[in-house]
Amino acid sequence: MNFYQITNEELQKNSDNYLRLINDWKYCDWNEENFIYELPFKWEFSFSLNSNNEIVGFCIASNKIPEVYYIHLLFISPSVRGNSLGLKLLLYAQEIAIKHNINIIELRCPESNEKALTFYLKNGFKVKEKIKDETSGEEADYYLINTF
Repeated sequence: MNFYQITNEELQKNSDNYLRLINDWKYCDWNEENFIYELPFKWEFSFSLNSNNEIVGFCIASNKIPEVYYIHLLFISPSVRGNSLGLKLLLYAQEIAIKHNINIIELRCPESNEKALTFYLKNGFKVKEKIKDETSGEEADYYLINTF
């Protein structure tokens, strides 16, 4: 398994692969526009995890909040879950943050996504607050933070 930096060009060319991965995931309603939307440092912070030339996971992140590595979407294909790949994604994200002199990772997790919430809490994140706004939609999100 290898990590690859995601570029805007690569993402536009392969958006179908990313959309296919999240197609049945009830916690996300992203489309191609969400993937290619420009944000500060997005292309420096975002990466995919590939196995046998196939995308099995990815992290879309940016520096939309100064001094924060903000994860917009972190996803592992259901076919490879349970192999510590989510942790590998988080550790790689942390490496990128450190290279950019950032020691904070933040993200939002839907309240009903109990498996993801448990995963993040087990891996050093703390609940900063619970948010119900236009981004969260029907249900509230937990706003999580990890400092290192």
